[in-house]
Amino acid sequence: MPDKYQIESFSINDAIRPVTFNPIKHHREHVCSLIYELHKQNNLDYLKSVFASIGGTLIDFYIGTLTVIQIANEVISILANEKVNNFSEYKSWLGFPKTNYKCVKLSDDSTWVLKLGNKPEYFVHIHPGRYSSNTVRCRPNTLKVAITIRSLIGFDEEKFDLQLVNLARDIVGLSPLGQLKPHSAISRMVSILNVNCG
Repeated sequence: MPDKYQIESFSINDAIRPVTFNPIKHHREHVCSLIYELHKQNNLDYLKSVFASIGGTLIDFYIGTLTVIQIANEVISILANEKVNNFSEYKSWLGFPKTNYKCVKLSDDSTWVLKLGNKPEYFVHIHPGRYSSNTVRCRPNTLKVAITIRSLIGFDEEKFDLQLVNLARDIVGLSPLGQLKPHSAISRMVSILNVNCG
């Protein structure tokens, strides 16, 4: 794993306390920064540990311009305006145990779901809202294959063919495709991950 990401992961987590958030699963800018490092260092081995944090059946993936820290700061500001300053107040604000989440809108009109986190120091768990502004829905394997393709070709190349897709699928641990469908979910996600972070 590149040193930059060991440091960055810690500093992001520390900076957004008490918010917890999985940017590898939910945030384009963060994913593109990761892809840039993986492509530059040709470090595909790290992908397996990255993919361990990309699960579920469907993912809401934020493609807006707010950074991870900006998102967390806006959430923290909303909670402060609601007089929510600690774990106990947060549980009460959510309506726990009757309900365990609330939705809030951020400055770019994106909707975020706030849930009860599972760590005392990170008790606010957030992820993008379903069908929100500045988000797209995708399957976890689609995101994994798209990340792998971009890690292989970088951002300057727009190559996309069956051989490349099947190489990426093999790295991810998926069976090969017999043919590519036009305008497939994979090609769409590869295009979405075309943010030149270098």
